[in-house]
Amino acid sequence: MLRRLILVPALLLATLALVACESPDGAPPTIDATSAAPEGTPTATESATATAATPAATRTPSTGGGEGAYGAWFVEAATGEVTELYEGDDAWAIRDRHQPHLGGLGTGVWLSTNLTQSHRYGPDGEVETTVDGWSVVESADGESLTYFEGATSPFRLVAERGDDRHEFQSPGGFAMRAFSADGLSLAWIEWGEDDDSGALTVLDMRDGDTQVLADNISRLQGDREQFIVWSPSGEYLAYERVGFGDRDADRLGAYIVEVETGEETRIPDATLAANSWARTPEGERLVTLTSSQELLLTFATGGQVSLATFPENARLEVHGDSIIVSLVGQRRSELSVGAFDAVTGRQLVEYTGEADVVQIPAGVASAVITRSEIACTGLVIDHPDLREERPCDVRHVRWSPDARYLAMVSSARGRILVLDTRTGEEREIEVPDGISPALTWTIDGRHILLVRGGGP
Repeated sequence: MLRRLILVPALLLATLALVACESPDGAPPTIDATSAAPEGTPTATESATATAATPAATRTPSTGGGEGAYGAWFVEAATGEVTELYEGDDAWAIRDRHQPHLGGLGTGVWLSTNLTQSHRYGPDGEVETTVDGWSVVESADGESLTYFEGATSPFRLVAERGDDRHEFQSPGGFAMRAFSADGLSLAWIEWGEDDDSGALTVLDMRDGDTQVLADNISRLQGDREQFIVWSPSGEYLAYERVGFGDRDADRLGAYIVEVETGEETRIPDATLAANSWARTPEGERLVTLTSSQELLLTFATGGQVSLATFPENARLEVHGDSIIVSLVGQRRSELSVGAFDAVTGRQLVEYTGEADVVQIPAGVASAVITRSEIACTGLVIDHPDLREERPCDVRHVRWSPDARYLAMVSSARGRILVLDTRTGEEREIEVPDGISPALTWTIDGRHILLVRGGGP
């Protein structure tokens, strides 16, 4: 077999005691990230009032006209129908990766093709809403929006919910805007005049009140994104202190902040992912990787479980109640993926090769592109309803959220494949050339967002 699959026996992890102390300078309690893993722990190698829908004829402004360097399309998984949202040369936001941004309900997408207007496109390609701003982020309930106004710095940050509108301005700008799950709170990092020190700020969308939960946060240097992440309940925020010189040496790590009280808990030398929270019957847990590549589950209220230690350059993803860890080696043949249960901490699977793994009620769905030292050798699809091994005819794979469909970027130019695991039917769909291999599914699992020239 070209795929390596390891099933680890069910091992319940004992919750480690919180090692906490109050330092003389009033620093938050610290979780000891160096505690040994329990015996048996598996080890492995996002007022300009919304306007009425814009007619389809005007939905894709472009000075270039016709086929352009940038574009976005929806593909309906069940039919293979491809719908153009935008194609042209005025794709500032696609180019600079501020957009596209899936709408909060997960069925539409926001596109900003310039610094003056943004449009929300539905799956049918029609513009549903327009705002006079750029880089729009929508709350999960679809009722709150935040975006920027102005073509020159300093930009205005706008937050809207219904008829309520709030505006803010900062000499250094803003970063990492994030709505709580109910859309009633908006968090961001606001940079000061020196542009390298910021404050974690939370806005109450109902009354416009703001509170600063943390200050003196250094701007991340390099390419990695700096995260602030709400817990599912909205009671906690997690953020990172990434360090800027020696002044932050004793404060580096991930932090959990209780929004109501401002109390912090520090996890030393830990980093976050875009979605770092898992909700379990035992409570909300923050999932982090430490500088020593130790994977940790940390209760918002304190206490942690150490899962495993991974090689350098691991990437972390959290999907519902499971944890997906992507491990990246120096050669493509060394790519591997591990999945962990966020409730018990046991390792569910480990695959060698580029892979996408989703945990669903019926089990684990995986798609693995296996490789030798020099080339791709095949694709192995393993789903509770279907198992298939095929030649190496794809370059990228991505499951729909419910794992009904598997989208694959074909090795053939301008083609994607969509496999329906319920029926076994596979569609070969002709798509525009030059699309990004990073396929994005809508939350309902019915459409795939394709982007050319950048994207999510």
